[in-house]
Amino acid sequence: MRRRETACLLTGNAICGNCGSRMVCHHSTKTLKNGETRTYRDYRCTSKNRSVLCEGLASINETELEAVFTEALMESIGHAPEMVKSVDPGEDHTAELERKRQGLNRLESDYAEGKYETPAKEASYWRTLENLTKKIDELSSRPVRPRTVTYQPTGRTWADKWAGMGTQDRREFLGERNVRVIVWKDPMPGVKRGAVVRFGNLKEFAVAGGVSGSELSDWG
Repeated sequence: MRRRETACLLTGNAICGNCGSRMVCHHSTKTLKNGETRTYRDYRCTSKNRSVLCEGLASINETELEAVFTEALMESIGHAPEMVKSVDPGEDHTAELERKRQGLNRLESDYAEGKYETPAKEASYWRTLENLTKKIDELSSRPVRPRTVTYQPTGRTWADKWAGMGTQDRREFLGERNVRVIVWKDPMPGVKRGAVVRFGNLKEFAVAGGVSGSELSDWG
């Protein structure tokens, strides 16, 4: 039997529910006794590669898991408008202004206590006083704008976006948004395997597009 790891859709984004290890996609080719060649494709827990003890090594057929995941994604947000996020950090110099005012208070207190009695020190005092005063006036004149976050539709749905991406782009898209698929072996009596999809940061964009947050709870 020949085995090789392959970069599939959920490589790195699928997690073993028992030990938390990442799952990778294996393609194994086996020659049967009758000479027939058969290929097995599945996602497997990588705990053994990391010398981590896992008492319930998760393993699931590649096609099955990807079909379940895609169904969850499309049913939950496929119909919703794709949104892009813009952040205006705003402007607020309150903290810096307070530091400068405290520095001015210390400077004046030191002067009153006679710490600038020599001509050289007094000249330094007046220079520092002038610089601090100018900086305080400058900061006081600047506007204060709160941080704002806005979302704008791109004109297409998430289903449109998904359809327009290849496997590599899809995998990176999921990883950047912390979307995860948690896979369990024998999650309950009579069930050999189970999976839960967690939407990560993608939930934020879906909600901005009008999807109810309750519809984006973990999909199992």
